[in-house]
Order: sequence, then C-alpha cells, then structure tokens
Amino acid sequence: MIISGSIGCNAAGESDSPGDCDDNNAAARPGGADLIGDGIDGDCDGTEFCFIDGDGDSHGSTSSAPSFGDTDCLDVGESSLSDDCNDADGAIYPSAAELQGDGIDQNCDDIEDCYPDTDGDGYGLAGAPVASAVGDLTCDGAGGSLSIDDCSPSDPNIYPGASEIPGNGVDEDCDTVDHCYADGDSDGFGGGVATAGASLLCNVGGESPTNDDCDDGVATINPGAPELPVNGVDENCDGLEDCYVDGDGDTWGSIIIEANADLLCQTAGLSAFNSDCDDTNLAIYPGAPEIPATGFSEACGDVELCFADLDMDGFAGTTTIESVGDLDCDDSYEYWVADDCDDTDITVNPDALELVADLQDQNCDGRELCFEDLDQDGSGSASTSLSLTL
Repeated sequence: MIISGSIGCNAAGESDSPGDCDDNNAAARPGGADLIGDGIDGDCDGTEFCFIDGDGDSHGSTSSAPSFGDTDCLDVGESSLSDDCNDADGAIYPSAAELQGDGIDQNCDDIEDCYPDTDGDGYGLAGAPVASAVGDLTCDGAGGSLSIDDCSPSDPNIYPGASEIPGNGVDEDCDTVDHCYADGDSDGFGGGVATAGASLLCNVGGESPTNDDCDDGVATINPGAPELPVNGVDENCDGLEDCYVDGDGDTWGSIIIEANADLLCQTAGLSAFNSDCDDTNLAIYPGAPEIPATGFSEACGDVELCFADLDMDGFAGTTTIESVGDLDCDDSYEYWVADDCDDTDITVNPDALELVADLQDQNCDGRELCFEDLDQDGSGSASTSLSLTL
C-alpha cells in the first residue's frame, strides 16, 4: 500500500481503483483493450482471445474465440497466429514443406513450386523447382508445369496429347509408339487408316510408315514394285502404265518404254505391242501384207515374196513364191523383177525376138512390130516399124 501525500489518490503511482490483474503491465487493466493472441489479458477479465487453429498445425485462421482459462493460446484449437491459409488442412501452413507440382500452396506464400518446362509446351519434366508467379498455382506461366510427362523437353511439338504424325518415327504424343498405316497385303506399304503401332518403326507385320499403296490387297502392287508393261495394271502406283512407243503410227510398237497415264496404251504414239521390226515404216508390222521383192518382210517374219519364172525362160511373171529362210530373192526360180508379160509362154519374155504383125508382144515392151505402109493404102512393104501400142 502507498500512503498518498494528497487527497484523491491522483498522484503518479496512485489509483483510487483496485482490480489491476498485472500492475507491472500498463496494457493490462480493467476496461482495457484485449488484443487477440498477444498473451496479455488486456481487460483483466481472466481470459485471452486466441485465433482459432482448426487443423492443429499451431497456425490459426483470422477467426478468434476466448482461450480456455489462460493467456498463452497454446491449448488445442488455439493459436496466437492468424497466418494459416488453409485452417482445414494440418499440412498447410507457413514454413510447411512445399510439394512440387501438386497445385497446392503448402507454405502459404501464394507461389507453387513447378516442374521445369524448358520448351514452353505446357508439359514439364523432373528437375529443380521453378517458382510460379504470385497467385498462379497452376504453373501456367512460362517455364513451369504441374506435369513431369514431357518426353522431349527441347521440342514444343512433342508432349502428351499432341497430334501424332503417322509413320515419321517420332513419338509426338509421348505414348512410346508411332501411329502406323495398316498394311493389308504385307508388302511394306500401307493403304489403310493410321492407328497406334507396336513401335516407332512401323515395321511389325500389318504395319507400314506410308499410306501410298494404291492396292493394299495385292502384294505385287506398291510404290516399290516393278512396273510390268502393257498389262493395264499400275504396279508401282505412279498412276502411269509402261507402254511401247509406236514411232510410225501403225499401232505396233518397238521395245522403247514410255510411262503414260493411258493404262491401255491406246493413245496415239503408244502401243500395247512391242514386236514391230521397223518402227520407222508404217507399212512394216506383224501381220502386214507382204510386198514382193522389197528385200525385207513387211510382216516382220523371215519370209520374202519373190517373183516366180513359171515358163522357165529366165524371166519372172507376177506370180509370187515364198523365199523361206532368206529375204534376197536370189535363189533358183526367184526373181526381183516381174518383167515377163506372159509367164506361161517360154517364147514371150523381154529377150524374145519380136515377130512382125502377129498381134503378140513377144519382147514385152508393150508394142508390136508392123510392116510400114508409107502410102497408107493398107498394104505394107517389107520394111518394119514399131507400133505405138500393141
């Protein structure tokens, strides 16, 4: 007790009101302000207001309630702190360990530890954490991702869910396989719809990296097949047929090959046949009519037609015989020229003696030898002259 030197107890260190619960702390007195969680009974009512710790992690929310009879805010459900960003989860509080890439702010700094996304495609890989922007727990900012499933961190076109390009040997969607075309005839070339294959090579049976087979039901038809000429089938899938060239326009070709869009090889200058023995001469082709004594076979055979000497006078008429085995018309009874005007009469030939006024052309010159009738009286002299015609 202090004995006051004056009436009224108004001097320094004096009071006329009892009930101070901590006379060594001016912040604690009856009627004072009770601050939440400061450990001081500011209004001396015997209780302290503490922040509610709903998840037991010693960090409270902004809500408060009276303490349980003390001022330390250390009892269960109490905290002197109001910095818990999720008071319903005991693993989330300031200074908690931040888990990488889970989209949850464990340490209440409003920042997420992201997986590094080095190619900017939104998909990351395992590595040192990359801090997100403040308020971005989805790691959508440049350089970060919540995922660790990017199979190519240097290529922004390769990531899970990317469009798969068939048959290129690249795993764009990170499923460890490529999309392959169906190879129905197992010739190594596909023609069907592309689906996920067994590997990146698309070389397992029934798979192909290409879809350029124009007939996937026939193994001998594909872009690598040899083209067979003039069969109406495009074996190598180039849209063309190999035709023989018809150089002389007789519809028969030589052995020269020309790729053409006409699968039937019926276009002018083309042929479905390659047996023309002279593709520069319109009259020469297999089956052509044989012309006698030309020195070659118009029908492309080994037979020539020669003129025959039927009356054995050394001169041939127009009757022809076949010269088998050669084309020269130099064998017996074969002649190059048909100059015997009557090959049934041995006395008639270009070397025969022309008889006077017998109305026959013995020497085959187309004229008759007549007696001269100089005075035109119808009777001739012994002299002769040739008539203009027979």
